[in-house]
Amino acid sequence: MSAGLRIVGAQKRFGAVQALADVSLEAAPGEFVVLLGPSGSGKTTLLRSIAGLEPLDAGQIWLGETLLEDAAKKLRLPSEARGLGMVFQEYALWPHLSALENVGLPLRERRVSDWKARAVQTLESVGLHDHAARFPYELSGGQQQRVALARALAGRPQVLLFDEPLSNLDAQLREELRLEIARLTREYGITSVYITHDQSEAFFLADQLGVMSAGCLLQFAAPETIYEAPSTAFVARFTGAMGPIPARRLEGQVSLEALGSDLEVYLRPEDLTISEQPVPDALEATVEHAAYIGGRYQCWLAAGGGRVLAWHSQRLQPQQHVWIAVQRGAMHVFDSSNGRHARLE
Repeated sequence: MSAGLRIVGAQKRFGAVQALADVSLEAAPGEFVVLLGPSGSGKTTLLRSIAGLEPLDAGQIWLGETLLEDAAKKLRLPSEARGLGMVFQEYALWPHLSALENVGLPLRERRVSDWKARAVQTLESVGLHDHAARFPYELSGGQQQRVALARALAGRPQVLLFDEPLSNLDAQLREELRLEIARLTREYGITSVYITHDQSEAFFLADQLGVMSAGCLLQFAAPETIYEAPSTAFVARFTGAMGPIPARRLEGQVSLEALGSDLEVYLRPEDLTISEQPVPDALEATVEHAAYIGGRYQCWLAAGGGRVLAWHSQRLQPQQHVWIAVQRGAMHVFDSSNGRHARLE
């Protein structure tokens, strides 16, 4: 039975660098949590701390009712006692062992009597039952990652940790394995924590999504909430909203004017409509680039002192003047001074 995971006030410093700054989050049993952020945001440090590979300076880590780590009490269970599985970016397969032996090795080390049957069954679940006798050098990158996933699943961990496992694969394989990871973690009912810098991957997999920057967990919520109501300008920008467009407060409303600006506005392409003729209350823009993406064109536009992305049914020419209508209520508005949600009243 999968257990929930709870992190309370996690802090970690490497010299002058604050890698984790009072991070707290909770994953319900069987929930898939994705941590999204750029390099240096702290997501890898947090994952390694959960795994027991990096001691915390402060804070607690709980697995269900079991306290895995309490920095204040100097209590810290070793990695092998935490009941966790991990899938690495680099596969980490033993080159001299077959796929079956790689999957079964952790079970053999724990003296599981039916290790071979369990390893075969887990290889079947990832679609590699007919590759059991092959060595890693005889497998493609995608197949090697499936073996690594099977190895982690075979131990029936209470929590499964994913360290950017798809970043070395091509686009088509990434799509296939995202689906496999989502299916298998649901099937096994395992609580999962997955780190990535890929926005589309994060939204595809997450039940709960956390966005990190400079060691801080800026927002932790359902993907829909983070997409529709980002808490900071960084969260909006890192989840695909384009901007900033300078703006200012005017009688409790947002005026998209750079002069005297105290606000930043971010916009998503689905909330914009391009017109090639002047439209009342629309924002004038200049086309920078247009690319055909199948059925429509993706257009990068310079507008109001910033840059936005929008879709259009026809190809537009560079330097062409167009007008952008913004759906009511679709603007994500933040204070220029601190990047937080702006109060307009």
